[in-house]
Amino acid sequence: ASVGCGYPDRVMIPNAQQLMSPDVARVALMGRSKAGKSSIAAMVLSGRRTNPHDTLLFHSHHPLIVQHVTDNELLQYQIWDIPGSYVEQGMGDLMCGDKRLRERDLFRMLSTIIYVVDSQGESALHGDLAALEQCVNSVTAMNPSINVEVFIHKTDDDMFLTQMQLAERRSVVEKVLDAIPSELTTHMTSIYDGSTLESMSRVVSKLVAYRWALQDLLDDLQIACSFEKSFILDIGTRLYLATDSTPPSMDFYALCVELMDVVLDMTTVYGEHPGVDGTGNFFDNMAAANVQLDNGTVICVRQVGTFLALMSMVRGDNYTKPAQ
Repeated sequence: ASVGCGYPDRVMIPNAQQLMSPDVARVALMGRSKAGKSSIAAMVLSGRRTNPHDTLLFHSHHPLIVQHVTDNELLQYQIWDIPGSYVEQGMGDLMCGDKRLRERDLFRMLSTIIYVVDSQGESALHGDLAALEQCVNSVTAMNPSINVEVFIHKTDDDMFLTQMQLAERRSVVEKVLDAIPSELTTHMTSIYDGSTLESMSRVVSKLVAYRWALQDLLDDLQIACSFEKSFILDIGTRLYLATDSTPPSMDFYALCVELMDVVLDMTTVYGEHPGVDGTGNFFDNMAAANVQLDNGTVICVRQVGTFLALMSMVRGDNYTKPAQ
């Protein structure tokens, strides 16, 4: 089932016992069938290995599929891809392998729900929004502390659509935005640009226990080193887990993701040893890079922990070349 859904090999269909481990944050992707949940999960969890076009071939799945993200030292969590049939049938209990997971237990276990709305088609204005309202009301009644966020997905402009069709699609998106309760955080996402990774980063970074302390540390680093912006990236997923207090720049974050791929390629080819942990990770405490862009800006990359990288941007006139 995991292969048919397009997931990487380490995704599993778990039994109930494997889901009950304490002190693990859990993020659930929910929504109707064909909303794009599995495509989002595959793009995040497989890094750059999944071509966005390949996700169009994913078929709907019926079992619960769970991915464990435990590579880095800062945050261990699970991503649950809940089948669309669960929402379409009015929720309730969920089969987990050969055991039934009660609805109340399910939602009490979750830290965050990402509800995915398909923005392409009138179903977004009817079935999706009705299901979203039911989901929010049910979930918050059972777990008032849960964080619910909405991904308005497939918001990319199709080059084969006419101007009239594009205008109709944008009108649907605007109506969806107007209909979603204001207390819910909404994100506009597409698998064809960096918006999915950036939105997932905003969601997942809220699960980091010391995120405010990390933000303060990055602010201090920004002052001491004249950095314009900094991220701490999980190099396995390319999600940022912490950033400073300046507003995130999607363009800079997308550039960091691309640069991380280049750095990993270089360390894989020229690295001296595949990491002491035996994972084949060449990005160790000796890995570093400084890349100067055409406008003189320099992006500095340093390893700050297992599968964690600090990526900072500094203006060329504030950059001092490291001593040889």
